[in-house]
Amino acid sequence: IERLEISFRTQIIYHITRYTGDNNWYEQARFFKRSTPAEQAASSKLLSTIRGELDRAKSKTFIADYYRFYDQPRNPPAWMVLELLSFGTLYNVFTQFVDTTPKLAIANHFNLALRVFDSWMQSINVVRNKCAHHDRLWDISMKPMLSNQRGHAGYWLTEPNVTAINSKIYYTLSIFNFLMVQVSQTSSFGRRVVALLREYNLITPGLHRQHMGFPAGWDQEIMWLEP
Repeated sequence: IERLEISFRTQIIYHITRYTGDNNWYEQARFFKRSTPAEQAASSKLLSTIRGELDRAKSKTFIADYYRFYDQPRNPPAWMVLELLSFGTLYNVFTQFVDTTPKLAIANHFNLALRVFDSWMQSINVVRNKCAHHDRLWDISMKPMLSNQRGHAGYWLTEPNVTAINSKIYYTLSIFNFLMVQVSQTSSFGRRVVALLREYNLITPGLHRQHMGFPAGWDQEIMWLEP
């Protein structure tokens, strides 16, 4: 998750800063959705969260150095401040940003349509939180995720009954595998997942595999075949 998080963070900083032309866009309400009372409340909470993270980080060397050497702008630029944000807050920055133009560019970087990318990152945020709290994960059912209709040079699932598996951990692992290849074509994530399943004898048909959402023939999918 760490490598994906770094890539996601980098793309947000690059594309939104380039689009706004403002290094401190993260602290301006006009750049976030505020059309409804709910959106106004959400954006106000988000901006407050970012300010809180920045206040707590003022003893960090790179933040302290900014305040030591610069007095304008009042706060550090986005490329510094967004380093402080959790994945969940980072996802909220992405979803609540008011204009779709930079978000489309970010999704396109990962070879996905915006709606699909948004759905996937929401699910990854859920998984990350469960991992951080050592919560049960292997057999849970999550909010169904959108399918990748675009594909990527055949590097996606051919399983016809996607709706039967898209709330299970198998689908999430497939999402991770796809995204990690977008981050680095030499990613070994898929091989390591298969090795882990073999180590704990979860690769054969049975109750465990069924509860994890692994369909028959899953290991013949291109993304799970060893090169």
